[in-house]
Amino acid sequence: MQRIYEDNVAGKINDKRYEALSNQYEQEQAELEQLISKLQADLDSFDDSKDRAEKFLSLMRRYKDFTELTPTILHEFVDRIEIHERANRRFLITTQKVDIYLNFIGNYTPPTNPIRIEPDPEVVKEQERRMKNLMYQREYKLRREANGGKPLGYFEGQRPDERTPEQKEADEAAKKQRLKEYHAKWYQDNKERMNAERAAKRNALSPEELAAYNAQRKQKRREYDREWRDKNRAKINAYSNEYRKRKRNLDTANP
Repeated sequence: MQRIYEDNVAGKINDKRYEALSNQYEQEQAELEQLISKLQADLDSFDDSKDRAEKFLSLMRRYKDFTELTPTILHEFVDRIEIHERANRRFLITTQKVDIYLNFIGNYTPPTNPIRIEPDPEVVKEQERRMKNLMYQREYKLRREANGGKPLGYFEGQRPDERTPEQKEADEAAKKQRLKEYHAKWYQDNKERMNAERAAKRNALSPEELAAYNAQRKQKRREYDREWRDKNRAKINAYSNEYRKRKRNLDTANP
């Protein structure tokens, strides 16, 4: 800078040339100063990183043989943990980013090939069941919206019964048979329990209370039999008449 100034004063270079060279040298000087600042910052960062790395290695050496993870050890190693939002909050199974910042070294990146832990089959099955249920509810909602907001299968008025009388009679008989089998199975499965409860209840009663209890049961049984006979009087009379008729026919055929 000093030389080109002297040349300009002596008339060796004109003012325009001097101004161009001066601007070029000033730009180079600014770039060099910026580079010096960057290199100095990198050097300071390197020294700081080296110091922090030494501190972390010292911490690792101190706890290299621990057998139990305590809150004290965890606090000395971990600075903070940042848990980000789920990748897709509508899905039950999705990814979620977790950043672990260790003391002295910052954010810790797990290895590229971590050890894979096989999930529990029961947990996976339950998650699949819940996901299937959620998808079904979503599809049902969409189909109901397409149906004008009405439940699927909505029908105005009474549904027509297209079954024949024989089919209705067969369905009713099958229903009664299933109900009878269900009651018989329930009684067999709970027979021992009910007998044990009844025996325990009787043993806990005094002789006077037991006599009153038996009388009450007999009274309830008589009332039930009377109500059943009144309810099925026509059926009983029809059965009695049919029985007498068949007996008379037998007596007539075999005098």
